[in-house]
Amino acid sequence: MGITDEKTLNNFAVLDKIIENNKNNNNEKKIDFICIDTLSAFVEYKNNNNNAIKHLQRICSENNITLVVLHHPNKEGKIRGDGGIIDGFTNYYNLENKGCFSENQNQELLVLIDKKNRFDIQEYIYIVRERTDSYTANFVFPEELPHDIQKKISKIIKKDKKTSLNDYWNDIKSFLEKNETVSFDDLCNYINEKLDCPFAKGTVKNKLNEWKEENLITYSIDKSKKNIVDIKLV
Repeated sequence: MGITDEKTLNNFAVLDKIIENNKNNNNEKKIDFICIDTLSAFVEYKNNNNNAIKHLQRICSENNITLVVLHHPNKEGKIRGDGGIIDGFTNYYNLENKGCFSENQNQELLVLIDKKNRFDIQEYIYIVRERTDSYTANFVFPEELPHDIQKKISKIIKKDKKTSLNDYWNDIKSFLEKNETVSFDDLCNYINEKLDCPFAKGTVKNKLNEWKEENLITYSIDKSKKNIVDIKLV
């Protein structure tokens, strides 16, 4: 169910009505999916979107309802408003348009970035949108298109950000190889500034632990600061 009516004075009252109807409805046709399109249409901009989202999440969780919220980015392509609004969701997807690649401008390459939170990139999924007219379009995966079009798309993807987590981890290994020892803070700075991939520190620590168990690296623990130091590639 979508809730987008800008004339609705209190969208939360509408949501409460849905929940009430669900509880009073004894048949199997209960609402179990709600889509908010868009967040700014549902919650007034002057209000605290973060608190509103937490309230929505709590209501839906208590009533076994799957919640999907659409939210537009700002001019920099980042989350508009408080970035913390997505922290309570199981998944976060960021859709970017990489532009048209066909002569008649009816084919666009989109990338769906799958994240578990606002820091960790899980996967880049490329999709082609083929516009049939001003109002409709078909969506296909690049591998479903003719070979010559696939070649065009592959060139765009190569210029785009790395398409898998392994690419980032391999770059990190190369960085360790070029340096005798590296501190954890220096490694995180390299990841954030040079790779333009703001992994959460917990993710980096988990990967370092994994590599240590595989005897790929060694490191020490600075007990006074409770931090990893002297990271070295074996």
